[in-house]
Amino acid sequence: MVDRSLGRSFRSAKYPINSSLLPLADNEDNEVPFGSLHPGGALFGFADGHVEFLPESLDTTVYKALSTYAGNEVAVAP
Repeated sequence: MVDRSLGRSFRSAKYPINSSLLPLADNEDNEVPFGSLHPGGALFGFADGHVEFLPESLDTTVYKALSTYAGNEVAVAP
């Protein structure tokens, strides 16, 4: 039997904060969204050590820029 749950514990900024992907597909291509039980958003830890509440309404471009360093994005709040 093949374990198809590989990667499901990894989180991704592909979908908005607190999105629901249930039921999950039976493959390893499930990019689970970041989320929490906090209404309206989630707490995130940053590389400089601070923690910040990011709202579900955060602009998608800013949200994705905050999730990576690979593209040299500059995260600027609107």
